Amino acid sequence: MSDYQIFSDYVPLADAGSTLTLTPSQTLDDGTTNLLQLEGASAVTLKVEGPQLQLTPADIAGVYPAAGSEESPDEFLPHIALERRTLPWERVGINGQKPWLALMLFKESELRDEAARKTSPAATLQSVLLSQVNARDAAGYTTLRTTLGLADNTPLNVLFVKNSVLVSRRPHAADLKYTSHMRRDLKSGKDRAIVVSYRLPDAGPEGSEPEIHTAFLVSLEKRDDLYASARGLAANASKEAVLVVLHHWSFTPSQGGDFEQVIRSIAIRPNGGVLRFGNLPKDAGADQPAPLSGNFQGLLRADGYFLEALPHEQPGNVTWRGMLRPFAPPPRSQGFAVRAAPEEFENPQPDDPLDYSHASAFELGRLLALARPEILEDLRAIHIAFPPIEPQVAVNKLPQALQKPDWVSNPAWTEEPWSMDINGQNQSIVKDENQFLGKGIADVGGIGEQVGGWIDSVVVDLGGMAAPVAAPVAQIDIGTVTPQGLGNMFPEVQTAGMS
Repeated sequence: MSDYQIFSDYVPLADAGSTLTLTPSQTLDDGTTNLLQLEGASAVTLKVEGPQLQLTPADIAGVYPAAGSEESPDEFLPHIALERRTLPWERVGINGQKPWLALMLFKESELRDEAARKTSPAATLQSVLLSQVNARDAAGYTTLRTTLGLADNTPLNVLFVKNSVLVSRRPHAADLKYTSHMRRDLKSGKDRAIVVSYRLPDAGPEGSEPEIHTAFLVSLEKRDDLYASARGLAANASKEAVLVVLHHWSFTPSQGGDFEQVIRSIAIRPNGGVLRFGNLPKDAGADQPAPLSGNFQGLLRADGYFLEALPHEQPGNVTWRGMLRPFAPPPRSQGFAVRAAPEEFENPQPDDPLDYSHASAFELGRLLALARPEILEDLRAIHIAFPPIEPQVAVNKLPQALQKPDWVSNPAWTEEPWSMDINGQNQSIVKDENQFLGKGIADVGGIGEQVGGWIDSVVVDLGGMAAPVAAPVAQIDIGTVTPQGLGNMFPEVQTAGMS
């Protein structure tokens, strides 16, 4: 989401210079009698004031390009930011429409001849009284004096331009509403009015010296005379028109662009190359420097590395090329980049070339990614909470002690470990899950079902046993007893033991 909101306009409830009448009213009664006695005037007259002929430094938030700049690209429109968010719409412009401010851009050759330019590098405003305007622009004087109601002794900062220049450089009347807007900073909540020039700077042909440009914030308040058809007549081409200027600044545009322009161009120019607008990359021949635009001498080989190795302090055969290539890069790997240092950095041989280019590009990409607030927010969200893991397999509800081992898939098992031989059959004594349902926790009701079988087995075994036979009791002398004597005394015991 953007950090700004753009509004096409911000028209105030009352125009600057207008008069308002306020009539307060208040009543207080006890139901039948008015208890208030009004005294003094019944109405209050207010006059709405606002900047008209000049601005103070406090009224201006900033300008682009910066005053005195010599590296502003000629691909961006000059503009001015005003602290007063309603200022461009506080007064009526031409044909009764708003806004009443326009940012006009002129080159020095459009304002003065070559001789005058040699005397002073940049045109300056003239500070005059309104009465002095009449001799140079009668139509403009009439509008300022009669329509706006300014006195003859009103001081003005003005710029006189020829009608031929004015007609060719003034903004189209129907487009004036598109040159002003209001911008709201969502982070700070600050509102500012922006007035944009309708004309791009002209740095001239390649290799030439660009001219100084001056941006003038001009008042179009009720200046219908500036758009009168008489201004465009050939007979009036060399005559002058007066422009009331509220603010101005000068700069020199450049052809090559600034660093911001170069970085932005990477996304739209072929191969991500760093080329001037309008230039296309060309293949370099073998052992030839890569061609560059702007009559610059090539410093790179066809593979993108410098013709002369860069000095370095790293041990070994270190090579490096810029991360921005002015020609087609080699095919990319299908793998994912997970770290900056490639594998050949781990155990390099003394003569192995160590190319730090990809490592530098990786680190730059990582830093650029971490600079994006949405990525930082995602990383923060990952560390705050982990998503719940839903089970994907069935869970045995039996207690761990009663769960059978994996005897089915193990051929070493000859019988179920949780079983016993009952009446010659291998019967399980572990109840399955269905037998436990509805019988409570740690149910042992299955024991009762097994007891009946156990009783029958015991009774059968005991019934098959012979009754014991009583034998005569004899006394022996433990001191004189011998094995032969015991055999003679208990022949039945010896026989049973041997069998």
